[in-house]
Amino acid sequence: MCAAAFFLFRMNGNTFSESASYAIITVFMLLSFIRQISFITGYSIISTCIEFFFLIASIILIFRHRSYFPGIVTTLKSFGSANFVPFIFLVLCFLYMAVHAFLSVPKEVYNELYNIIMKKLDFFLLQSLLNFRDFYRLTIVFCSILSCGLA
Repeated sequence: MCAAAFFLFRMNGNTFSESASYAIITVFMLLSFIRQISFITGYSIISTCIEFFFLIASIILIFRHRSYFPGIVTTLKSFGSANFVPFIFLVLCFLYMAVHAFLSVPKEVYNELYNIIMKKLDFFLLQSLLNFRDFYRLTIVFCSILSCGLA
């Protein structure tokens, strides 16, 4: 979906970096909006159907604008040769996101989250925050879920 949004913004005359940043932000806002609709209505099938529609539309858009790919590769090569260290950092960040997009969250993470929150009825009291060990474990669990893109 980010690639399709990138092409949409690139076709409108934005620069490469503007198109990339607009695409990422727009897709995150769109997915968040879709999830909020599901939460409000209580039907998760709504978000699945809407996301499937946008996925198909994105594939069609990418296929139609595949002529932009050589320009993207050329831009990335020139950026990589001019700014080697930031380019390596960018590639590593992209690979990290790509790996986490395709890997599922281990079941142990969900079990840990359940044990920390659900079995401690007083979690939301200030006293439970004073127990740094549990607060730290919960922070690690939430960060791992957020890095996987599931929250």
